[in-house]
Amino acid sequence: MHILVVSDSHGNTSNLKEAMLLHPEITRVLHCGDGEADVAVLSAAYPSVRFDAVRGNCDLGALFPLQRLMRIRRSRAGGNPVSVLSRN
Repeated sequence: MHILVVSDSHGNTSNLKEAMLLHPEITRVLHCGDGEADVAVLSAAYPSVRFDAVRGNCDLGALFPLQRLMRIRRSRAGGNPVSVLSRN
C-alpha cells in the first residue's frame, strides 16, 4: 500500500495531480484538511484510489469530520510490529 498524505491544497489540484502522476503506485490519499473540493475532483479522476479526508479551518460548510482515527495496517519496521495510525 502506498499512501500520499497532503493538506492545505486550497484548490490547487494541479500539484496533487502531478504527485499522482509521478507516483502511480499510490493506492490511498489522506487529505488532512483545507481541500474538500479538491478531494472531490481527484476522487473522480482516480476512481481506483481510496480517499480519506478531514475538514480544515477553511473548509466552511464541509461534510468531512473534524478528526478521524484510522488503523491503516499492521506492518513491520526494523523487525518490530507497527500499527500505522492517522489522527487528523
